[in-house]
Amino acid sequence: MPTVITYRQVFGVDLGGEVQESHVNYTPCPATSSLKKQLLKTGFFSQNASKVGGVGPPFVDQGHGDLRHEFNRHHAGLAVDIMLKPGTTEVALGHALVLLFNKLGATLNFRGMIYQDVTVDLRGNGTRSASAWTDGGHDNHIHIDWHNTNSHYVVWQDIAEIPLRRTSGEQLKMKPKNGKSVATSIEWSSEAATVFEGDPTLAQGLTDVLNDYAAGNLQPRNLKKELGVTP
Repeated sequence: MPTVITYRQVFGVDLGGEVQESHVNYTPCPATSSLKKQLLKTGFFSQNASKVGGVGPPFVDQGHGDLRHEFNRHHAGLAVDIMLKPGTTEVALGHALVLLFNKLGATLNFRGMIYQDVTVDLRGNGTRSASAWTDGGHDNHIHIDWHNTNSHYVVWQDIAEIPLRRTSGEQLKMKPKNGKSVATSIEWSSEAATVFEGDPTLAQGLTDVLNDYAAGNLQPRNLKKELGVTP
C-alpha cells in the first residue's frame, strides 16, 4: 500500500482546527532520509548541519499580519533544502552539487530539483530535463524533491482561514497560501521509496566535490548551458 501523509498527522488537527506553532510532526520518506544521511556523513555538512533542511514551517509571514499556511511536499517528508549563501563561494558548491545530483539522477531517482534559475524535472520513463525556473525564491538553496504533483497524489479542501496558536499564547488567523485551499493529504510517489544511503558512487562524488571546495578549486558554472536549458 502507498504511504499517505495527512494534514492531521503533521499538524495534529484536521484542517480548520487550531494549529499549534510548535507542532510539525515530520516523517521523511526513504529518499529524503537517504540524501540527508549521505550529506551529513561528509565533513562539511556534518559541521554545518543547519544547511541540510527542508522540514517546512507551519506558516509564512508575508508582513503586515498576513500569515500564509499550507500543507506541502516539505511537510510530507518529500523534499530536502540545501542552504547555500548567495554571493559567496558556496554558490560554486551549489553548482557542483546540482551537476552531481543530475549526473546521478537514476540513483537518487528525484522528481524535481531547483537552484537559482534552473529546474530539472522528471519527464517520464526515467528521463530528466532542465528548463528555466522563473518563480524565484531559490537563490539561497538547492531544492530537491520526490513529490508527484499529479492530482491523484494530493487531495485539496477549500477553506477561508485557519486558526493559529503562537507559542506566546496569542491566537491569530492564517489564510491559504494559494488563496483558497489547503491540501489534506499527500501520497508519497513511487520514487520516494528509493534508498541510496551508502551508495558508493554518490559518496565518492560528494567527497570529491567537497574536497575541491575546501581546496578552493570550485568555480561558478553556467548551469543553463551545462544542463542544456534552451533559451
